[in-house]
Amino acid sequence: MTLPSFSRAWIQFASLIWQGHPTENFPELDQQWIIWLRQTGLESLQKVWLNPPSLPLQTQPTSPTLKKYSEDSICFELEGLVKLYKISPSGTSSNQAVLLVAPCSHQASIFDLNPEGSLTEALTSLGHEVYVLEWITPNALPSSASTTPIEPTNPYLVVPPLWVNYRNAIREILSWLHKALNNAASSSRLHIMGLCLGGVLAIDALTSEEPSPYSPASFPPIGSLTLLSTLLDYRTSSPLSCLHWPPLQNALKKTLSSLSWIPASTIYSFCSVLMPSHLTVPSALSLWSQQGLNVSAPFALELLEAFYIKNILINPTPSKSCSPLKRLNIPLYAVAGLNDRLAPIHSLFNGLHHCPKDLPIRLSIFESGHLKCFLPNTKIRGYQDNWHGESTKKWLSKAPAPHASTSWVDDWNHWIKIN
Repeated sequence: MTLPSFSRAWIQFASLIWQGHPTENFPELDQQWIIWLRQTGLESLQKVWLNPPSLPLQTQPTSPTLKKYSEDSICFELEGLVKLYKISPSGTSSNQAVLLVAPCSHQASIFDLNPEGSLTEALTSLGHEVYVLEWITPNALPSSASTTPIEPTNPYLVVPPLWVNYRNAIREILSWLHKALNNAASSSRLHIMGLCLGGVLAIDALTSEEPSPYSPASFPPIGSLTLLSTLLDYRTSSPLSCLHWPPLQNALKKTLSSLSWIPASTIYSFCSVLMPSHLTVPSALSLWSQQGLNVSAPFALELLEAFYIKNILINPTPSKSCSPLKRLNIPLYAVAGLNDRLAPIHSLFNGLHHCPKDLPIRLSIFESGHLKCFLPNTKIRGYQDNWHGESTKKWLSKAPAPHASTSWVDDWNHWIKIN
């Protein structure tokens, strides 16, 4: 699939940078990415955009993962929008439950990229009951996917604003979990973890002041919110900041307005250009793409408007007195990578400055990219400490660097006991 108008606009943008156009006109752009772009010929860029690389061969998940996300493990479902899987601990219960919120572009198995790095396995081994939220989109699209209409009987993906449907889905699940955990009489608190856009969706669901059938009063006691590779300030330097360039932004709007679905292969080719291999963890894109889902184009258009244009996590809307981050009142834990190209670490720190000053915040920052930092058993150098309003540079200079074998999950597990 090609995206003609967007491709032409992107190549035009790349041409300006490649030819030495002053980058002061694009202050948000990542400097390493600019260097890479200027070292790459326009011919190869055009080849990638107009003939997107095909997805890596899909690999079958291991049998434990396959069993973990089988129909038998679904405990709640909103037809056409979301499934909730339940994974019980194998040993003694900790009386704590964890809700993992996947990004809308990936299957639940994104949390289990490899047997040694399974987040669900790490959490259940600590005695936590784990619930995994997975968004539903068509797994297979016909060759004419770009113009295939969205099923009209599915109001979640048709009736705007779609953002509200995702928010209310999370809120309905939280309300359902409150009843389920009370009935089980085994879990005292629920901890929420959101990966990438899943973290943004979780923040929105927890802080929104818009009318909803499911108010926070119907939620279970929430002990903490953990953000995994989550972009908070969308004006922060990154390759994706090219979307702030008006011609490119308008072209993307035009393209998305003409589509119904964005196939996973197109998302993969887009990220292949934005995250060149020498700037990412080897094979990260391949692993990431294997859990990819097709994405609703109207929803993607809303994301562009809400975040890249309005930056709503940071900026309050005209009808609200403060931003969603300012309304957070739950202890916050964040896991991020120093080499993350999609959710740069500066975006995290910029966003944290908008949180309440008395909010307990702890960080685990690793020398890795977008994916590898949240894998619990990855042996990479990291920094773990509480955050007290410091800048990125100041925090990294004082935060203790643990041994390579330190797991952020173990650090998180200790932290939730004292908060």
